[in-house]
Amino acid sequence: MKNKIAITILFISLTMNSQHKSLGVSFNSGISIIPNPLLENLTHGDGFENNLGLSGDIGLYYTHYFSLKSLIEIDLLYTLISSNETHNIAIHDMDNSTINYRKIKYQKRNYYITIPIKYGLEYNEFIYTLGAQISVNMNNFLESEGNSFDKPENYKETIKYDRYEKIDFGINIGIEKKIYNRIILGLKYYHGLNNLEDDIISKNRQLTFGIKYELYRKLL
Repeated sequence: MKNKIAITILFISLTMNSQHKSLGVSFNSGISIIPNPLLENLTHGDGFENNLGLSGDIGLYYTHYFSLKSLIEIDLLYTLISSNETHNIAIHDMDNSTINYRKIKYQKRNYYITIPIKYGLEYNEFIYTLGAQISVNMNNFLESEGNSFDKPENYKETIKYDRYEKIDFGINIGIEKKIYNRIILGLKYYHGLNNLEDDIISKNRQLTFGIKYELYRKLL
């Protein structure tokens, strides 16, 4: 009987001690794309390409463990999502007898303040997360190369691109691995659900790999 009581007290103690909260920093880098199916359908894949761009985010994270295996995480991140497009434009000469093609490149860069909220389960030092993400658009830039016909083909110009919606939201899934006491490596994917532009279907997609470092931990 005494052994059972001791085991019960030990189990309750471990369960209570497993509950803790932590605060840290995270850095993630990877790839992203902003699909443009309208142009893809109009050109049937001929003369238009939508390619991956560089992406990433940096910021803080807060984790609350309910038990040894169950947790919730809230992040506050500064995020970049970019995408690259290539257009082949037909240029006719004065008498329309000759057609030349000029390649025009566009890079879209979107900057957000991002708040992902994720529920996670930990098993064998791996953490599996699923949650929602909301982002507030801070700035958008469109860089074009070869877009001006009265200037050289390698001429570059960057302008503010104000057509995007100010709010983006979607689903965030990820997998993380604890490698040291305070260091975690992770892979995450974001699938945007909000349409960014009124006249075409355009949604964010992002895949990043990153590292988190725990700055503070407190047992509850």
